[in-house]
Amino acid sequence: MRVEDAPTLNRYKLREYELRRRAAAYLPVAPADAAFSHVTAARLLGMPVPERLVARELHVTTAGQPPRRKGVTAHRSRDARRIVLRGFAVIPAELVWLQLAPLLTLDELIEAGDHLVRRKHPPCTLESLGAELAAARGRRGVAAANAALPSVRPGTDSPRETRMRRAIVRARYPEPAVGYRAHHEGAFIGTPDLAYPEYRIAFEYQGDGHRERDVFEEDIYRLERFHEAGWTVIQVTNRLLESPGWLAERTRRALLTRGWPGPTP
Repeated sequence: MRVEDAPTLNRYKLREYELRRRAAAYLPVAPADAAFSHVTAARLLGMPVPERLVARELHVTTAGQPPRRKGVTAHRSRDARRIVLRGFAVIPAELVWLQLAPLLTLDELIEAGDHLVRRKHPPCTLESLGAELAAARGRRGVAAANAALPSVRPGTDSPRETRMRRAIVRARYPEPAVGYRAHHEGAFIGTPDLAYPEYRIAFEYQGDGHRERDVFEEDIYRLERFHEAGWTVIQVTNRLLESPGWLAERTRRALLTRGWPGPTP
């Protein structure tokens, strides 16, 4: 399929399809030990990459000097570890996270780390990320990655969920739990994106995917179950997430209403 044959793909999918097309075109001339790395590997792994880092260049790492080629940024490394991802040799995800560390803000690095230890099919664990950092002591990016790792949380479902959590923490409120399975009178009622179980407060991010009929109806049923169980559910859209003041104030009101004693002096 050519790019121009895919009008139904959204901008992100189209951009990532173009990346895979260019990566596939490079394979016939790539050295035998070549692997995609840095931002290219991050995108092939599906990691959230800020727009400022998205470029047409392919990042490739080899043990020796790869042949010079237009549109390819070459890197050298003695590390021979490779994984194969949908036909592409890439640097392991733990090392990719470390390679991105000097390029990302703290929140962006936490977001990328959350993605790697996500709930569904995580390519990493907190332990494997920590082991990579310990083995790379003194290398560029290790200090930034070590600063981010304590705030990386397993079990997330989307970068937006991470951004919600980080916005709440930056506003100096208690960190909400990820992946909390809520029950009421012995029955499971749902797993909100974020939760304060002790105060029965839940946060739900409502993205475009929630507009599909089946998802929309299930969201309504789940919301009703939470309300019947006495929970407060704070629903957040992308526009509201871009207004951290709104989320901070909504969180404050909900916590105080539910008996939160306030910040420790």
